[in-house]
Amino acid sequence: MGSCRSMGLLVLLFWLGVVVGAGAQPVAVPNASFEQEQGPGLPAGWTLEGSGEWGRGGTLGARALVISGKGESTSFWRSEPLALRPGGLYLLRFQARSLEGGGGTPTTGPVFCNRDLGDLGREWSEQTSVFQAPDSLDAGRSWLRFGQWHLKGRAAFDAVSLAEAQPIYVRQAGVELGEGEQIDGLRYSFDAPFHSDSRNHSRPLFAHRCDFNTNRWVFGAGSYVIYRHELAGRLQRNAEVAVTVGYYQAGELVVEASADGAAWRELGTLAEAGSRTLPLPGELQPAPAVWIRLRARAKQAVGADSDPGSFQVHSYTYRSVLEGTPLRLEGHTQFAAILGTDPRLRVQVAGLGDQVPGGDDRFSVQVENTTGDTLTLPQVMRVARDGRTAVFLATAEVQLPPGLAVLHPRYELPGEGSFWVEYGLGGFRAGAGVYLAALYATGYGEQLPGGNDQVGLWWASSGWKVSRARPLPQARGEALVIRAAGDEREAAQLVIRPTQRLRRLWAKLRDLVGPGGARIAAGQIEILRVGYVAVAQPTDYSGAAGNWPDPLPLLDRPVDVPAHTNQPLWVRVHVPPGTPAGLYAGAITLEAEGFSAQVPLQVQVYGFELPRRLSCTTAFGFSPDEVFRYQGLTDLKDKRAVLDLYLKNFSAHHVSPYDPAPLDRLEVKWSRDLKPSFSWQAWDRAMSRAIDTLGFNSFRLSVQGLGSGTYQDRIEPALQGFGENTPQYREGMRAYLGALEQHLGEKGWLDEAFVYWFDEPEPKDYAFVMKGFGKLKQYAPRIRRMLTEQVEPELIGGPDTWCPVTPEFDSTSVSQRQQAGDTFWWYVCTSPKAPYAGLFIDHPATEMRVWLWQTWQRRLAGVLVWQTNYWTSDAAYPEHPQNPYEDPMSWVSGYSTEKGNKLPWGNGDGRFLYPPEAAASGRPHEPVLAGPVDSIRWELLRDGIEDYEYFALLKRRLDEQGAALGAEERRRYEALLQVPVTVSADLTRFTRDPAPIEAHRDQLARAIEALGKP
Repeated sequence: MGSCRSMGLLVLLFWLGVVVGAGAQPVAVPNASFEQEQGPGLPAGWTLEGSGEWGRGGTLGARALVISGKGESTSFWRSEPLALRPGGLYLLRFQARSLEGGGGTPTTGPVFCNRDLGDLGREWSEQTSVFQAPDSLDAGRSWLRFGQWHLKGRAAFDAVSLAEAQPIYVRQAGVELGEGEQIDGLRYSFDAPFHSDSRNHSRPLFAHRCDFNTNRWVFGAGSYVIYRHELAGRLQRNAEVAVTVGYYQAGELVVEASADGAAWRELGTLAEAGSRTLPLPGELQPAPAVWIRLRARAKQAVGADSDPGSFQVHSYTYRSVLEGTPLRLEGHTQFAAILGTDPRLRVQVAGLGDQVPGGDDRFSVQVENTTGDTLTLPQVMRVARDGRTAVFLATAEVQLPPGLAVLHPRYELPGEGSFWVEYGLGGFRAGAGVYLAALYATGYGEQLPGGNDQVGLWWASSGWKVSRARPLPQARGEALVIRAAGDEREAAQLVIRPTQRLRRLWAKLRDLVGPGGARIAAGQIEILRVGYVAVAQPTDYSGAAGNWPDPLPLLDRPVDVPAHTNQPLWVRVHVPPGTPAGLYAGAITLEAEGFSAQVPLQVQVYGFELPRRLSCTTAFGFSPDEVFRYQGLTDLKDKRAVLDLYLKNFSAHHVSPYDPAPLDRLEVKWSRDLKPSFSWQAWDRAMSRAIDTLGFNSFRLSVQGLGSGTYQDRIEPALQGFGENTPQYREGMRAYLGALEQHLGEKGWLDEAFVYWFDEPEPKDYAFVMKGFGKLKQYAPRIRRMLTEQVEPELIGGPDTWCPVTPEFDSTSVSQRQQAGDTFWWYVCTSPKAPYAGLFIDHPATEMRVWLWQTWQRRLAGVLVWQTNYWTSDAAYPEHPQNPYEDPMSWVSGYSTEKGNKLPWGNGDGRFLYPPEAAASGRPHEPVLAGPVDSIRWELLRDGIEDYEYFALLKRRLDEQGAALGAEERRRYEALLQVPVTVSADLTRFTRDPAPIEAHRDQLARAIEALGKP
């Protein structure tokens, strides 16, 4: 994976932790495969609360637990009390699947540590979950549950096992660090890893008596959490704590500190939702250990059932400065479940290896033979996909003399998915769940001519994110292949993988030659270098920490490629308008020190062209001020030149920015009696170029006087100091909006303009929103009124363009409003996260492309994203701009977030573009006069928009020519207008493999060619 895991492997081999003796045993789960019956229709050891059944069709036997819901309730199966140890760390393992429906979530875990599972898919899959028990536990809370929250459908569970787990931390220079911990020089930081596999466990967690729900502590009466920050006795100073309460109902969070865990000093309190950063007092520092206690103090009785709790802590951060020698170390935690012991052996699991395909995958175990005799023991290494199908099995006998021995049995992981890795030595057994994100898929790609034993060459679709470590594919191909229509841009990846460091790699291009000598000039082909960003905190459960490909800087200089490392090159071809259809062939010349190769390149050009202006409406945020800030631009001429490069980039990706004329905004002057006077010339010139030349199909129209707002706050309407209830305001708005509407109509821009003045209202905002829309409707009824909200009865008649976030799409209400004449877009942003298609770096590459197929599938007219160049958060980085190449996380800004507090939105949220590499720090020494760096997600979004156009083109040709076709032929073409279930069955079940997308796209293209021009 990343360097942090490789380093972890090296140091873990020398880690001396808890040695497993005879005491650690699996926890007996009653009727764990649900085959035993205790009464008519009831499984032994389990009780149903709510809706469900003892279902047929288990994964190991005939039976499974089934839970059901109607979208507005909770229900669960509850086990008999289990023998859980207070403070114990456990690994829960089970099989699960969705049977039907969606929304809400299946849930699992003990009552004190719930985990929301999200969409499980229709096939049985292996699930593992780690939790740490509270330090006080009785039979009333020592049970497991398998249930659902607001699920509209059914889910099934089977094959449950539970065992104590051993945490394995990274160790270097005598210092141990776990998940969420980092030392950078002398600066130590800990961000509680609520969103990771660790969940409520962390190395600094000392004790707790608090519930945990998926990714947050849930406090009620008497709850507390204690962290102990200790780093091999090194003194700490300048310590501070940051805490965020994300949900608040009652009570008060008290934050306390101690140097000994006995005498506590109150640092501060939180009695509302929000964040606080609290420095430790000087008398507690310097100290070798710092204790922090979070506890609930009730202002009034809040009850004991903490669901949803009095308040919830969504983040906990600790920072300090260390004394001593500087160190650079990233923490990581692995978990091994102890499944069986051998009385002759004392065994310590020291490491689980890289846990990635192509990595250094091996168990590391330290074994003490306590018998005094040499033992001959069987050693077994087994890997199973989804816990059932063995994909790797190795057996051997080991000679163990008396005393200590270190063993390193290897195993292999075949690609993405959920795996169970298990090791056995004599009677000892240990296992670990391994989830490999889409990044680690290996079942794609073809080796290419030109490679040799020292330098492997292969290629892959642009729809894959290629990991650095994955091995060469086994399949072989003849050429790197791209298919595109006229005036379309398409890409594929050429991957170089040397066995020894390859120095000064460079690529050269020449013209591609096609039918009758027709050519695609070399200047229409670009070679971009796939860059990688280090994801430290995954966006959600579908991601993973590690190096993810995303930025695509131009290959404008030779680069070095490390040994046994994949370096993809992004080969992007633009097929100029008017290019004759057919197959075009050429080669890419690769040169490096001691190496050269000719890589065949083929481009299949379809017999049609994409229009300059595409059918799917796009509306994306873009901040030119952020560009000017990062690139050090102050001169207006420089600003215009660089802005033009960004706008051309948007145009090449068929994405319309909210404001395509940010340096030529519409100027309005007001007379004393509130009569507007417009200066149209500069704005009209910029907008004409944006619409007619660049092909943008929407723009956000700024309207003075309406006010604005979000669900958090609002600005009241006023015009030149006059409130909305004054006659001056009414007459001014009438004249102003009327003139705007008239001018847009004269220019032919009414179809492109939209007013987006309020964002994501809550029910408390609906009346305010409707008043604003009422003004627009009254004074400028032909201007589009857009609202980022799902259809709600109280809002009908206000917006005429609705834009819900994707999970809030409701086909019934959308169809009703479409019949009434309303238009629908939808959007993604910081949410939804997995299992929905999102815009995050650490999600499968197909997601942005699939999103546009889902858009066509639901007959929606457009897509919206709040921002494209969100490069920094002033809250997370108050002193200097964030470097998005070094920190891929998009951190929260605003929303009452205190300076210096890092709250994650998701990796790459709002960031489709990167600044030029020379401006990555946001503090260049001189102006950087360059355009943006694309991302893989930006490229796949463009591909999806072009795919949408393929559907639209075929539909238009069928509408125009369908009457002349035979019934069977027309049905065959009409069937192509349906999105295949292999691409997207629903909003949470879609392909991670680009092959089904590309196959259906090719069928669409052939159909468009066959129908010809009307």
